[in-house]
Amino acid sequence: MTASLSIKPVPSLARTTVGLISGILLLSAGGEAAVAIARQPANWSMFGFALVVVLAAGFGLLFAAGKIQDAPVLALACVTGAVIVCSVLGYLGMDRWIVPLSKKWWLMGRGALAAVLLAIAIIVALGENRAGWRSLFVAVAAMVPLAGIAAWYKLAGLAPLMPPADAALGWPRVAGLLVLSAVCLACLCAAIHYGIRAFEIALPPSDAPERA
Repeated sequence: MTASLSIKPVPSLARTTVGLISGILLLSAGGEAAVAIARQPANWSMFGFALVVVLAAGFGLLFAAGKIQDAPVLALACVTGAVIVCSVLGYLGMDRWIVPLSKKWWLMGRGALAAVLLAIAIIVALGENRAGWRSLFVAVAAMVPLAGIAAWYKLAGLAPLMPPADAALGWPRVAGLLVLSAVCLACLCAAIHYGIRAFEIALPPSDAPERA
């Protein structure tokens, strides 16, 4: 006795958008790879990360063409992850920039394209499932305290992590750090749980099992 899983169709607008973004990534990353090996000496780290982006863009074009039928959302999520990771690592590996646009703006542009791909993956995965969207909203809300604490530490110049000048403040500082750590851990666990739960809820139901 076997059972098959119903796959939700990907809207044509989503496939078209993914195709356009993948084309941009393919051309830009291909140019980066060509320039990286044409230089003397060649920047092999930049070449390698650009090549992975080219490969990811190729899968994005297959997604846009409707060639990935079994797990389109997972495929798009993998494409997005590859673009994000390789763009960041490629940015760190660039010893000299090659175009008038600054490296920061280049990375922000790549991040914007990856964010659109991620948004499409989420929209396609959750569809009109309200319970899934509510769970995802809870996951995002759980990340707000983490973002606030991180911003506070950044603005404070990491001063809360430094030993206080007055030794009498040592124990209150440690207690405060422990409380903040517990809050961060709880928020992170909640975000992961409700984030995963959102996509579990939105899974399409299995077809009726076929009798052997």
